[in-house]
Order: sequence, then C-alpha cells, then structure tokens
Amino acid sequence: MEKLAYEPHSDVCTEGVRVKVSSRLDPWLAHHNDKDSGRSYTFSYKVKITNESAPEPVRLVNRYWAITDITGHTQEVSGPGVVGLHPVIEPGKSYEYMSAVHLSHMKGSMSGTYMLITTGSGRVFPAEVAPFALCPPTT
Repeated sequence: MEKLAYEPHSDVCTEGVRVKVSSRLDPWLAHHNDKDSGRSYTFSYKVKITNESAPEPVRLVNRYWAITDITGHTQEVSGPGVVGLHPVIEPGKSYEYMSAVHLSHMKGSMSGTYMLITTGSGRVFPAEVAPFALCPPTT
C-alpha cells in the first residue's frame, strides 16, 4: 500500500515553477452521499502556481492527479488544463484556483504533475505537485 501524506499542504519548486497546495475537509459537503459507493467525503484544495524563475511565461496544458484513500485504493485523473482553463503564468506572477475531490473514506492523499510549456521556446516540462493529505482537521 502506498504511504499517505501526513500534512494537508505541500510546497515544491520544479524548474523555477513553485506549486503550493493546501486542502481541507469541506464542512458544507463533508458527508455528501454518493449513489454508487454510499458515503463520501468532500475535500477542497487550493493551488497556487508561481513562475518564480522560469525565464519566460509558461502555459499550463495538462494535469495529472493520483488520489489515494486510506485503504490504498488509487484513482488517477488527467486532462487538459485546470478548472477548464489553460492559464499563462508570466515570470514573477502566480495563478491560483480551487477545486474539490470526493473520497469514500475520511483520509487520503493526493499528488500529481502539471505539464507546462514555455510560450517562447515551446519547451515542455513537468511541474511536480508534492503529496498532501486529505484529512479532517486535528484538534
């Protein structure tokens, strides 16, 4: 079974592009009922992608997520852009968005990759999204 992340946040820089993520159990949708699997838990997550030192603007073209619950079941999600967009991030600027994921258990973790392309030279490279926990708040 894959080891789960412990902290509900991550921060990593790949080739001058920093990706910060924080997650939380969504209090309004925490116990959403899923027709197929019964109970599920909704976690929202906020992503901030910053072009810290890449020498030119980068466009986010694809995303890949590995979502693992506490039982070790992993769901992979991939597709174009994020939240329906392909943002261009200028040097020294950031792009932020929020999204959500449903789990059938109260704990899990996510990690992934954004595929970026430089707008001038057309170089394609992955920006890592370090693992972060999907878990209820600790008291």
